[in-house]
Amino acid sequence: PRGGEELFALLKERKPRHVLMESFACEEEAQTGAEVPYRKSLHPFGLARAVALTETAGFRGQLSAEVIGVLGTLNVGGSVLFADRLHTVSFDRLVARISLQETYVEIAKAADKFAGVLEANKVQSSAEAPAPWSTELLLQNVLCPFFPELWGERHRVMAHVARQAAKASDSDVVAVVGSSHVEPLVEVLEGEEERGEDVEALLRGPEEEDAASPAPTGSLSLALREEVEKRAALAALLVSTRAFPAEYVLPSTDDLLPEVREVARPVYLRCRQAMRERLGGFDSFQSQQNPVEAMRTKVLSLSQLEELCSKMAEGKQGQHSEHNGGPDSAHSRL
Repeated sequence: PRGGEELFALLKERKPRHVLMESFACEEEAQTGAEVPYRKSLHPFGLARAVALTETAGFRGQLSAEVIGVLGTLNVGGSVLFADRLHTVSFDRLVARISLQETYVEIAKAADKFAGVLEANKVQSSAEAPAPWSTELLLQNVLCPFFPELWGERHRVMAHVARQAAKASDSDVVAVVGSSHVEPLVEVLEGEEERGEDVEALLRGPEEEDAASPAPTGSLSLALREEVEKRAALAALLVSTRAFPAEYVLPSTDDLLPEVREVARPVYLRCRQAMRERLGGFDSFQSQQNPVEAMRTKVLSLSQLEELCSKMAEGKQGQHSEHNGGPDSAHSRL
């Protein structure tokens, strides 16, 4: 892809010490501002071969821009830093901030926005008419601006990591982010100087409050019950819009305690039904693959980097199956 080629040329020309990315794919959980341990987590021989092959345009043509960002950075001797914060932290902060009533209001607004995008793109309300723009990344761009925890706060975190990396480096710092993040990120970087205490707060999840009056065994306190309802409603939104995996906000059914499942299930089902009616089955697009999706399956995504390195170590470079990083359907069993 052209974006990947431009990125690789930039990396070869500038040879940055640090490259910042908002996504990562390795078994070890990345820490904001820290190096993503690709050299340690990926097969060393396969990774070395993949890094060397990035010098060939034919190989780069099989890779997404994110994969080129990782391999190209290692090719020039740099390190990849995680510039975002974990999505689970963002959703935890979101749940802690808004009330239950506000949750329902914002979910309704988000559903209306998705419906408007579908209508603007003349997408029929049926599973046989998949949206040509409906990749997970683009769906996130529709959803995230509704919630500061998923949008503005994350740009402040990215800007903080960029500033820290620039201070610690004697070379250029390159940031690899989605195109929709570029303008708001630049605005933050060019804005007022950040305060350390504010940034530290953004990197933490909400503080757990001590229960003043513990609930009886087998039941939920009023505060916890409301939190479960908010999480169930948000899970329904994520499944319906396919923007993020629902597990970011609510564990799958099998991992819920019975008393939690009892509260979550009716809320989830009610919200799912309402959004099905509003979005017309958009979340069920799984059958016929549209041309854009067919093209994407030929490009290796960041989630397949480990598989690529393993195959490289075995001397294989075959076809790669696209991994869907979208919401898990386990929540439909609530």
